[in-house]
Amino acid sequence: MAHREKLQRSFEKLEASAKKLKESLAKEFGKGFEKDILIEVVTKRFEYTFESLWKFLREALLEEGIEANSPLACFKEGFKVGLIDSRYEEIFANTAGSYKKESTGICRKHGSVR
Repeated sequence: MAHREKLQRSFEKLEASAKKLKESLAKEFGKGFEKDILIEVVTKRFEYTFESLWKFLREALLEEGIEANSPLACFKEGFKVGLIDSRYEEIFANTAGSYKKESTGICRKHGSVR
C-alpha cells in the first residue's frame, strides 16, 4: 500500500474514533448504561482514540522523513515539526512527566523498582 493511502486510512480511523469518543461523552449516551459500564465504554473509546492518534502521527512523521515508533516519540517529534500546536506542549510534558515518574518509580507495595 502506498504511504499516502496508509496516511489517509490512518486519518480516517482517527476521525472515526474521535467521533465515537465524542458521542460517548454526550449526556444522552450515558442514560442507557450503569455508571461502571459507562466508565468502561468511555475509557475503551479514549484508549482507541489515543492509539489512532499516535499511529496517525507516526504516518504523518514518516511523510516528513522522520521515523518515530512509540507514542512518546511521535508526540515529541510532532511538537518539533509543528504537527501539534505548541500550546499543548506544556500539558503533554506535564502528563508524560508524571507518567514517567509513576512507571519508573518505587513500587510501594513490593518495595522494588518497576
